[in-house]
Amino acid sequence: MNLESKIEERLWKMIQNSYEDRNYTGAIHDAIYFLSDLIREKSGLESDGVSLIGQAFGGKSPKLKVNKLQSESDKNIQGRHCSDFKRDLSSHTKPKKP
Repeated sequence: MNLESKIEERLWKMIQNSYEDRNYTGAIHDAIYFLSDLIREKSGLESDGVSLIGQAFGGKSPKLKVNKLQSESDKNIQGRHCSDFKRDLSSHTKPKKP
């Protein structure tokens, strides 16, 4: 699979070395760092990790919206995305217990 042609150029540049070295865990971590930087850039926030996700996508008036938040369904979808982002981020950044 030619991953380079399927993702944004900036993301590819961030993960390229790890991916080409077959260090896929490293590539995932590089992608998470890229995503965190992008969220900070788009939201104007300076926090990191789960806190960044909560501040950017959570609450009644999120800085980054996945939809128009006009209906209860829209608000539920926003909340699920926020929870999913938090879960995904924490599952890739916390060290595993022995």
